[in-house]
Amino acid sequence: MTHDFESLPRTAEAWVARLASPRCSVKDREAFSRWLQEEPGRDAAFVEASRLHDAVLSLRQDAMLRASTRQGRERTGRGRRRRQIFRFVLPTALAASLLIWLGVSGVYTRHAAAPVAQEQHVLGAPDRIFASTLPDGTKVVLDAGAAMSLRFDDDRRIVTMERGRVEFVVAHTGVPFEVRAGSHVIHDIGTTFQVSDIEGAVTVGLLEGAVSIDRASWSGTRALTPNQQIRFAADGSTDGVTPLDVDSARGWTRGELFFRQHRLDDLLTEMNRYSETKIRLGDRSLGAVEVSGSFHAGDQQALVRALEAGWSLRVERRGTDELVLYPDNGTVKTH
Repeated sequence: MTHDFESLPRTAEAWVARLASPRCSVKDREAFSRWLQEEPGRDAAFVEASRLHDAVLSLRQDAMLRASTRQGRERTGRGRRRRQIFRFVLPTALAASLLIWLGVSGVYTRHAAAPVAQEQHVLGAPDRIFASTLPDGTKVVLDAGAAMSLRFDDDRRIVTMERGRVEFVVAHTGVPFEVRAGSHVIHDIGTTFQVSDIEGAVTVGLLEGAVSIDRASWSGTRALTPNQQIRFAADGSTDGVTPLDVDSARGWTRGELFFRQHRLDDLLTEMNRYSETKIRLGDRSLGAVEVSGSFHAGDQQALVRALEAGWSLRVERRGTDELVLYPDNGTVKTH
C-alpha cells in the first residue's frame, strides 16, 4: 500500500500532529524521514514546532486552564463543539489558543501541583542483551550491563541514562519523551534511536524519525536525521554529526556485533561483556591489531577460531573461563 501524496503533511506543524497520532504507521515515519531530507532547514523547523507542541501539552492537566476552558464552554453554550475542538485540534490551532489565552489573562501562574511521578529503575542483564517494554508502551533494548531510570507522569516522560547502551522505539502517546545522558537532553520526535553513555562519553544514533539534542552550554539545539549520529567525549568535545554505521547499530540489538578495523583490545572488551569466558591478551602489543568481522555476542569460540585463522594468533586455555591469545610463531597480521 502506498501513500497518496496529497494526504501527507507538508509542514512541520502538520508532521508533529501526524507523528503524535496513535494511528501513525511505519510508512508515515518513513515518509517523514524523506520529507526531512528533501530541503535544508526542515529539521530545525520541526524541532521548533515540536517545542511549541510540547509546551501546549504541558498545560493540558493544569487545573486553572481547564477551569477557564470549562467556564468558557458554559458561557457560550457551545460546549460540545468546543470539546471536540479541544480534543482533536492540530498543534498550530492549540498554539494559537494558548497565545490568545495568555494575552487575555496576563501572566499565568500554575497553582495546582503536578502529580509526582515515582522513579523506576531498569537494569539490563549483566552478560546478555535484554528487550523490554516500558509502562507507556515504548520498546527498549538494553545492552549487557546497561542501566537507566524512568520518571513518567501525565506531562512528561523522562529517561535518565545511568550507564551502557539502549535502543528506544518510542510509543506515540502525545506526552513529550526525552532521554538525559550526562549534560545532554535528547528529545524524541516519533523516533527509533540509540543512546550510549560509556564512562561519560555520550553517543546518540538515529535510525528513524528525528531527534533534537540540547546541552546546557549551547544557545540552541542540534538535530539528527536518519542514519546520523553525534558523539560527545567525556570532556564535552565533539566532532559534530557523522554518518551512523547502520549495520552495527541494528546488529547489536539482535546479538550480532560488527567490527570494522577495530583494535583487538577494544574488540575483546566488547565481546567479553557477553560471556563468562574471557579472552585476554598474552602479549600487550597485540592490542593494536586491527580486526574486521561479524561475531555473535558471547560466541567466544567462534572469535578465537577467526583470530587463529585470519590473524595468525594462537590461544591457550587457562582454567575453565579464560582464553589467552599469543602470536603464532612470533608473526602477527596487523589487519
